[in-house]
Amino acid sequence: MKINVIITDDHNISAEVVKTILESDPRFNVIKTCDNGLDAIESAQELNPDIILMDINMAPLDGFETTRIITEKNPLVKIIGFSVHEEPSYALKMLKNGGSGYITKTSASAEILNGIAEVFEGHLFICNEVKEKMKR
Repeated sequence: MKINVIITDDHNISAEVVKTILESDPRFNVIKTCDNGLDAIESAQELNPDIILMDINMAPLDGFETTRIITEKNPLVKIIGFSVHEEPSYALKMLKNGGSGYITKTSASAEILNGIAEVFEGHLFICNEVKEKMKR
């Protein structure tokens, strides 16, 4: 069984790179890419993905608010924050809004793949870069 993923990112190049990474692994199936939170909310309802990779800085809704809305409507969808921001406060805010993980855009491909698989299996996942900062 493949893990169905929606990528939500307002930067097309970022979404395309992550899609390529995910599609290189037979465990994953990218069912849609969304370029804003409103599209992600609608797509989550229609497509019922297993995982949504969620960019944080988007308009008109940011990733935190979009995550809160999606997880309220469909608590089975697991959402992973995906951002350039490596501050622990962003990861914690993502979890507070219903997210199941947080990965930075500078994470290695293997860590991105592993993080998605971990969240799919029901675990929380915070990338190493952010975990190291949390220890300080």
